[in-house]
Amino acid sequence: MISVVIPTLNEEKYVGKLLSCLCSQTFRHFEVIVVDGNSDDGTARVVKSFSKKLTIKLVNSTKRNVSVQRNIGVSQARFNQLLFLDADVIIGKDFIKNMNNISFGTVKILPYNGKWYDKAFFMTINILFYLLHRIKPYAIGSCIVSNKKLHKSVRGFDEKITFCEDFDYVRRSSKYSGFVFDNKNRVFVSIRRFEEKGTKNTMRLWMKSFFYNLFTNKYLEVDYGW
Repeated sequence: MISVVIPTLNEEKYVGKLLSCLCSQTFRHFEVIVVDGNSDDGTARVVKSFSKKLTIKLVNSTKRNVSVQRNIGVSQARFNQLLFLDADVIIGKDFIKNMNNISFGTVKILPYNGKWYDKAFFMTINILFYLLHRIKPYAIGSCIVSNKKLHKSVRGFDEKITFCEDFDYVRRSSKYSGFVFDNKNRVFVSIRRFEEKGTKNTMRLWMKSFFYNLFTNKYLEVDYGW
């Protein structure tokens, strides 16, 4: 059994696609906890429309902070196994079944839209993450598998980090547990951030943040617009 935690902020256009994917899962022993940061759009309405199709709970956060929202989600979770997903991802019908066998780790991240260079960028990220996962593991918040014991050991996501909070969470957690990079499974993500902030600027920021952390163990202070 697994608790799926999804932080949202103005995700009316995207979250319904993910929830539809969850409705189609072959493994049904899971719950969904959506923690909304007081969205200005119809996110809450979309989530509530799935109340008869999924075991789903909508929780409001007074703070618009992805780490705060994920931590709130864990506090509401009934099951030990945790799956953190971003609201704009798409997953296959066997995804939850496959993730239920992982204690701590991530999967391939691929774009479901975009041009060839967007796909090439994500493939590069996947290769780097795979090569490093036994030495210095990384994961993007789009998909992180964890568990309550591990989450408690590291006191959850650091709510003061504004960018790369996912890197930090994985790094601290890896001191207590082995990390799995599941190369056979994947989530598909939107490239809307690339479109909103510019592809070159976003790629440059991601790579700069990655290598800065890789060589310094520190995190860039960036307001990424959550």
